Amino acid sequence: MPWFRDDMKSIVDRVLSYAKEVETEVSVEARSNSHTRFALNEVTTSGLADDLSITVTCRKDGRAGTITTNDLAPDALRGAVKRAEGIRALVPPDPEMVDLLPPQKYPELQKSHSDAATARADERAVGVKAALGIAKKKSLVTAGFYENGAVHRAIGNSKGNFGYQVQTNAEFTATMRTEDGTGSGWASVTSLRLADIDPQAVASRAAEKGLGSAKPRDIRPGDYTVILEPDA
Repeated sequence: MPWFRDDMKSIVDRVLSYAKEVETEVSVEARSNSHTRFALNEVTTSGLADDLSITVTCRKDGRAGTITTNDLAPDALRGAVKRAEGIRALVPPDPEMVDLLPPQKYPELQKSHSDAATARADERAVGVKAALGIAKKKSLVTAGFYENGAVHRAIGNSKGNFGYQVQTNAEFTATMRTEDGTGSGWASVTSLRLADIDPQAVASRAAEKGLGSAKPRDIRPGDYTVILEPDA
């Protein structure tokens, strides 16, 4: 589900309202991720997962206690604050602790795109089909992962600071192995938007490397110049 700035601000303010005796900072992260996995030249799984985490840190007299929860119920948030305060009371003072930030003006970064946030299995099916087609045509065995989603993040503290950002992601990875198991190639691409992902091109690159690495031969010991891809 989408989490907007006001939703995140409401959670942060609610947590802060339960912490009156200590300085408090809150971070909220809501993730939504949708994926399709394929292996042995067929689709194996497809799913959608939503997750929410709220981290509360209470500070006083140089001591800090932190607790994380995923329960939005008022009693649960109140309990999280109480537990963080209890942890704070047990730890020794930190001589390097710095003060909380007062209100800041954060730049607005365009790091989200709706296609990556909302795409589901049917929109990924075309790309997966292209990868499977390449494997079949070249007599290779393929496996890979096609996923997309969004992360909504917010921070806030008892001094009035608040920040919010949403970032999307899309990624396609493919491994292509020869049927005799002697050659294997891997390739991937990642972007903030789904439209930038070209599964066919990625699968073709993995297939080329898989075929090129097949039936390796021995070479004499010595010094060799090796050029690695950025992923390495």
